[in-house]
Amino acid sequence: TVQTPPGEQEALRQRIIGDGNVLIDVMMTIDSSKAEASVAEDLSNIQRLIEEKVEGGYDAVDDIYKKMLRNWILSLLDSLYESHEKNTETAAKFANECGLILVSVGEYSKAIEF
Repeated sequence: TVQTPPGEQEALRQRIIGDGNVLIDVMMTIDSSKAEASVAEDLSNIQRLIEEKVEGGYDAVDDIYKKMLRNWILSLLDSLYESHEKNTETAAKFANECGLILVSVGEYSKAIEF
């Protein structure tokens, strides 16, 4: 379950209503091969470990982060929807955006629920 303060919940809802793709865009732009670090040696060590020890390399690391982010997004949408006033125009717009987001990540049955 995603916990967000009430003030942030409304800001997130409004952001999603304004551009529901923002969450998907973040997920789709994950590219660990372009990661940065404040300490150059740390970056070198991380890159070396990924290249030498991770089966699938950077793509596998990206897939792990995308899966984690996808699960977080699904939990976030559920949490934001459940905490929102129902039967309003804003609730309908938010539910519509949630449905579109869910369709874009292949969660068709969950999209229908919204």
